[in-house]
Amino acid sequence: MQTGDVNGDGKPDLVGTGSGELITMLGNGNGTFQPAKDSPVNGSGGALALGQFNAGHKLDAATTNYEVNALDVVLGTGTGVFGHLQEAQLPESTSILLHSDLNGDGKQDLITGNFQTAYALLGNGDGKFGDPIAANVTGELIAVRDFNGDGIPDILLGSVSGPYELYVCLGDGDGTFGAPITTSLPAAWSAVAAGDFNVDGKLDLVVVFVAEFPTQTPPVVMLGNGDGTFGKSLPFSLPDDVVPAMQVADFNGDGKPDLAILMFNLCAVVLLPGDGNGGFGAPTIYGVSGGRNTEMVVADFNGDGKPDLATTGGAGISVLLQP
Repeated sequence: MQTGDVNGDGKPDLVGTGSGELITMLGNGNGTFQPAKDSPVNGSGGALALGQFNAGHKLDAATTNYEVNALDVVLGTGTGVFGHLQEAQLPESTSILLHSDLNGDGKQDLITGNFQTAYALLGNGDGKFGDPIAANVTGELIAVRDFNGDGIPDILLGSVSGPYELYVCLGDGDGTFGAPITTSLPAAWSAVAAGDFNVDGKLDLVVVFVAEFPTQTPPVVMLGNGDGTFGKSLPFSLPDDVVPAMQVADFNGDGKPDLAILMFNLCAVVLLPGDGNGGFGAPTIYGVSGGRNTEMVVADFNGDGKPDLATTGGAGISVLLQP
């Protein structure tokens, strides 16, 4: 599930993937949504990215089609449905999809990956993309951010089996990436999120580890050095559970990044207010409807200037509005 204003009315909408279709729910601006609109795509239930891939003023969509090793790109019409399906071929199937302007030409590019590698596809600005460029690293694609502050997007990946490591590959500005900068972890990671948690202008990481019983490795904030490496690790407390998603935003409006963590078995979101030093204050727990959810997005769904949350993956969508 992704959020964006697909019909240009200034209200956040929700877009998800189904079996051979994109499902769009237009926002009413009060935290509720209109009945779903369907747009056909090839494949079923792949990863999704929303962006202006044809250099227009309407949001387009791209989704992974792992059945035929391809990406499907559908252009926005401004009505909540998508049309003009185009396909980009890949050397293997992928299940993760992100976007950014990797080469600074003002056109949105795609970064896709699986549990083993990542590929960059440079956008032509017309909804079409160039040949995939493989990153020189083995790992699962996690994020695309500027970790060394040079204005060029970098990629973050992580190994899914031992040795437990994270890899930052610095962008070269042409769609290629440098050799991986390795950070060792004490256990297998479950979820990773980036944010400037100590407000020093350098990106830090929050790492939650795979639930292990009876001993659980506590989650940590890893403070960034501003060059793709990370230094001091600050542990914090969290209920033992599976964590499928995290979101970083200033939820309480104090200018410091906060952390929202989706708890799978608890069917809840834990909201941790950041203290501006890399730590967090007392948590607030919000229950979510629809059972065990796996996806979470952040947007101002009711137009009050405060970031809200929406979760899905169970039976329906749960919207958490700030008071």
